[in-house]
Order: sequence, then C-alpha cells, then structure tokens
Amino acid sequence: MSIELQHGMADGTAEEFILAAIHLSKACSDTKYISPTMVCFAFAIELHLKAILTSCGVDPQREHNLSELYMKLPEEKKNWVIKMYGQTVGEITTENFESELVKWSGAFVEIRYYHDRTNKEKAFFDFSNFIPNLAIALNNAYLHTEKHEQFYFPQL
Repeated sequence: MSIELQHGMADGTAEEFILAAIHLSKACSDTKYISPTMVCFAFAIELHLKAILTSCGVDPQREHNLSELYMKLPEEKKNWVIKMYGQTVGEITTENFESELVKWSGAFVEIRYYHDRTNKEKAFFDFSNFIPNLAIALNNAYLHTEKHEQFYFPQL
C-alpha cells in the first residue's frame, strides 16, 4: 500500500479529533475529562505530522512518538512547525520547542494505554497546554479551515 493511501486522509481525521477535543474540554466542568481530551489532541498531532511527512514523500511508518515523527521531517518543515506553534502561543526557540516535544512525545500512548499498566504509576499528563496548542497550531496552518484560538484547559 502506498504511503499516500495509508496516510493521505490523516489531516482531515486530525481535524475531527481536534474538534472533538475542544468540544469535550468545554463540556466538562472538572478534570475528569482531561485524559480523553489529551488523547484526542495528541492523536491529532500524530496524524498531522504523518500527513506532512507523506506530502514530503517520507513514510511515517507505524510511529506514534511525536518527537520521532517530527525528527523525520525535512529541516524546512521542522522550522515551519515551530513557526506555526509560535504564531499560536508566542515565540519559542527551537531548543525549547524540541525539549517540550520530547517531554510530551509519548502523551498519546502514555494516556491512552494507562489502563493496561501492571505498574500503576501516575501517568505523565500535560497540564502545560503544549499538546493542545501544537495540535491547534498544526491544524490552523495545515488545513486552512476554521482557525482555533490558543487553548487553555478550562477546568484548571
């Protein structure tokens, strides 16, 4: 199967997960729904990065780690991602962006599969809004559809 067939609709699906996350975050009045909201935002980033990679002719494979996907991008696309994030939340250095991305790159797997753990350590949840705002920044820039504002968890 070609990478276009495998990942070609990822950007549209990503938008659906962003809309679901925004709706879910506004529908709850406590922290109970932060995990599903974060899963939607993190998955949207994964899908957007896979769509960008595919448009560059790079096979994202079955990678879920956001930092690993980002590192596969051509240098000009990495710079574009950082610029789009900066347009959403304010200027950020490459070093700070990449450090945050590494820190939160496993958010989808960490939160989505938390229930499967035999060692019930506390999951690493993002209360910094990095993941939601990266998802929104990519969506705003990549799809050129409805623009979303900077995100803050209303429950916190």
